[in-house]
Amino acid sequence: MKLYFSDPTSRPAININRLSRITYNMKEIILSTPSEIDTLIVLGDGSPEDEIVGILTWHQRANPKTAGVVKPEKHHTDSFCTIRAYLESLKARCFLFIIDQDNVPLDDLFERIEIVFHEQGITLTSSHRIAADARLKVYECAFASRQFRVIAVISGLADFEAPAHEIEDHLLKLAGIDAAQDAKKSWNQLGKERREAILRSLKDEKVLQAAFPQHFIAFSML
Repeated sequence: MKLYFSDPTSRPAININRLSRITYNMKEIILSTPSEIDTLIVLGDGSPEDEIVGILTWHQRANPKTAGVVKPEKHHTDSFCTIRAYLESLKARCFLFIIDQDNVPLDDLFERIEIVFHEQGITLTSSHRIAADARLKVYECAFASRQFRVIAVISGLADFEAPAHEIEDHLLKLAGIDAAQDAKKSWNQLGKERREAILRSLKDEKVLQAAFPQHFIAFSML
């Protein structure tokens, strides 16, 4: 799969390109001009979400599809409010949203997402949750005559002890840390060299799949 950034100066574009510094060849997967965007990846939080998206895409580089990557101004479940605007500007048939669980129960989180769909006039024709702690839900949707799929990936691990579950849970587990009061702060405090070593370890697909199960499954569906 290839990635395209409508704004090459955006933070996700910069962070994903920087993965080249730790032996990921981003030139293999980044396009300056796309032929057609099949999928839109929406980052509901930011970093290091963007870096994980870059690594997951690098592992999918044999996939012929092209995905756009955006980080909207709206945060967390509010990022789903952008679907209507994206439908009007893109022909993509699949939308992949990645957000942190934070301190919201999973059932409540998915209910919030579905309320946002209804508020936009989007019809849910079917939905189902998938394994990996059920932090992954696939929605088949319709708006007017348009049929499309939304994949909602909720970052966080049930066996990581923290007040709020975030994408840093996965990275800290790789570092051998099982608990944190503030996962983002703990991740940043590891230091640049150790963080880069952990990201580099994700070149091993088995390590990536074990560390980011719900994200890995979602990308295999694209």
